[in-house]
Amino acid sequence: MNPFFALTKTQFNQTFGLSVLKQKYFKRISQVWKPVGFLLLMGLALMPFEIGLIGFFNQFYTLLETTNQEPVLLTMAVLGGQLMVLLFGLFYLLSTFYFSGDLKLLLPLPLRPRDIIGAKMAVVLASEYLTLLPFIAPIFIVYGIRCEAAWWYWPFALAVFLLLPVIPLAISLILIIPLMRFTALVKNRDLFRILGSLAGVAIFVIFQLTVNRSGPGADGQQLQQWLSSEKVLSGIGGTVFLPVNWAVAALSLPAPLGAMAKLLAFAAVSLVPLVPVLPMAGKWFFRGVTGGYEVRSSGRRSRVITDAAFKSHSPVPAFLLRELKVFFRTPVFVLNGLIGYIIIPVILFISLQSNTMEETLPDNFQIRLIIALVAAGVIILNNSLSSIASTAISREGKMFWISKHLPLSAREQVTAKLMHSMIFPIIGAILIALIPYFFFKLTAAYFFLIVVLGVLGSLPAAEIGLIIDLIRPNLDWTDPQRAIKGFNGLLGFLAGVLIFGALALAGVVLIHYGVQLTLVCLFFSVAFLVLGLFLYWILARLAEKRYPLL
Repeated sequence: MNPFFALTKTQFNQTFGLSVLKQKYFKRISQVWKPVGFLLLMGLALMPFEIGLIGFFNQFYTLLETTNQEPVLLTMAVLGGQLMVLLFGLFYLLSTFYFSGDLKLLLPLPLRPRDIIGAKMAVVLASEYLTLLPFIAPIFIVYGIRCEAAWWYWPFALAVFLLLPVIPLAISLILIIPLMRFTALVKNRDLFRILGSLAGVAIFVIFQLTVNRSGPGADGQQLQQWLSSEKVLSGIGGTVFLPVNWAVAALSLPAPLGAMAKLLAFAAVSLVPLVPVLPMAGKWFFRGVTGGYEVRSSGRRSRVITDAAFKSHSPVPAFLLRELKVFFRTPVFVLNGLIGYIIIPVILFISLQSNTMEETLPDNFQIRLIIALVAAGVIILNNSLSSIASTAISREGKMFWISKHLPLSAREQVTAKLMHSMIFPIIGAILIALIPYFFFKLTAAYFFLIVVLGVLGSLPAAEIGLIIDLIRPNLDWTDPQRAIKGFNGLLGFLAGVLIFGALALAGVVLIHYGVQLTLVCLFFSVAFLVLGLFLYWILARLAEKRYPLL
């Protein structure tokens, strides 16, 4: 077998656990229900989200119909999807290419750099497809159904979807490879690479701010005029990135031959740049990788937390300090664990910075309470995406035996891990709450309400993540990326979404039957607090039982 295809197959098996799934579940018919049950659970968890997206895009299509600008919906999908890949792909490529533990095994093998890069690029590409699918598919489906698209629209839409992440990933690769080559010469490489990744976020922010200036404000009349403009498509896509218009034209032109020509143009501009990019990356790849394995200065001593350290400090704070040090010492943990707390506030800020909604928002108590509830919901869902809690045990890996021999009970250790898991949600809640506070001119009381509801709602999600990681920890990893991006993170997210959805449904029912919004907020606060205390009781008891067995 060709080395590239063999390595790609191995990378897929390693990343997605395909061989394990086949051996563990599909060899025996009696075990097939487990992956099938998980897929059904994931479908149920995502169903409300997808239904909400379809409803929103359907309403937006109706608005666009009044100005004959229906393809704007496709422009949003293509441009938004590529921006998402550009941002998150930057961090995923960094972890996959340079912080992956399998590189030590691959480098001595007789493999060409382009084979390694190509195989890892294929895995990243597949991961991006899974990330984009829940967001892009509803838009393509709504547009295709509403405009009664011809049969060829659907295979063209599939082709556009498959090509969509290629250009932003190639751009990310061009940015990352020179960065890693340069940082190989820097003394504190880990810090520099984290700062370099955050610089990518800054570039994204500047780019998006530039895009926003070409768009309308929040005023309804401005929006109507903007949508009525013949240049709306070029204003969104063409002036920013011309291939976006080609992709949109491939799906919106009535003539199949014209649509095919635009699709071929989009495919060419997506795939052709890979021809020079991959060889160029191969020349720089090994130098950046080998630089990452250089031995640090012998003058730096690794600090070990001893029994005396715990005896001289309060046990739980001392263990919390240890958790923070281990977390920030590993760049992969930082990049994957904290990126959501940076990205979501940035996206919200960018979305609102050019608007003037505070000027048109009625000074209504009920409306501002609804804004507070929505903001708290955003905080809770954002915190459910974090895998810090759901990997708290797994991140220790083969060094977990040290924790078992520390002079701390299992209850105290999981308490410290829970505190560690809640530090960043609290900071993220404050950052997100500041956005409606300034943009909607809310009072300090609303700001406090958003933070309290967001933090209380995030507590059960963090506890569920810890419970899941206690039940099925991954302590045998050799790549830190496998620890922070494991299956437990997905389970924690799904569980958090289900709990939030159940409580949100209860809130809707209460509002429907005339319960005042203040009482609804009180209900949420009490429900989250009670649920948090109950789950902590389960967590503490489970830790005492599971720790000796791990």
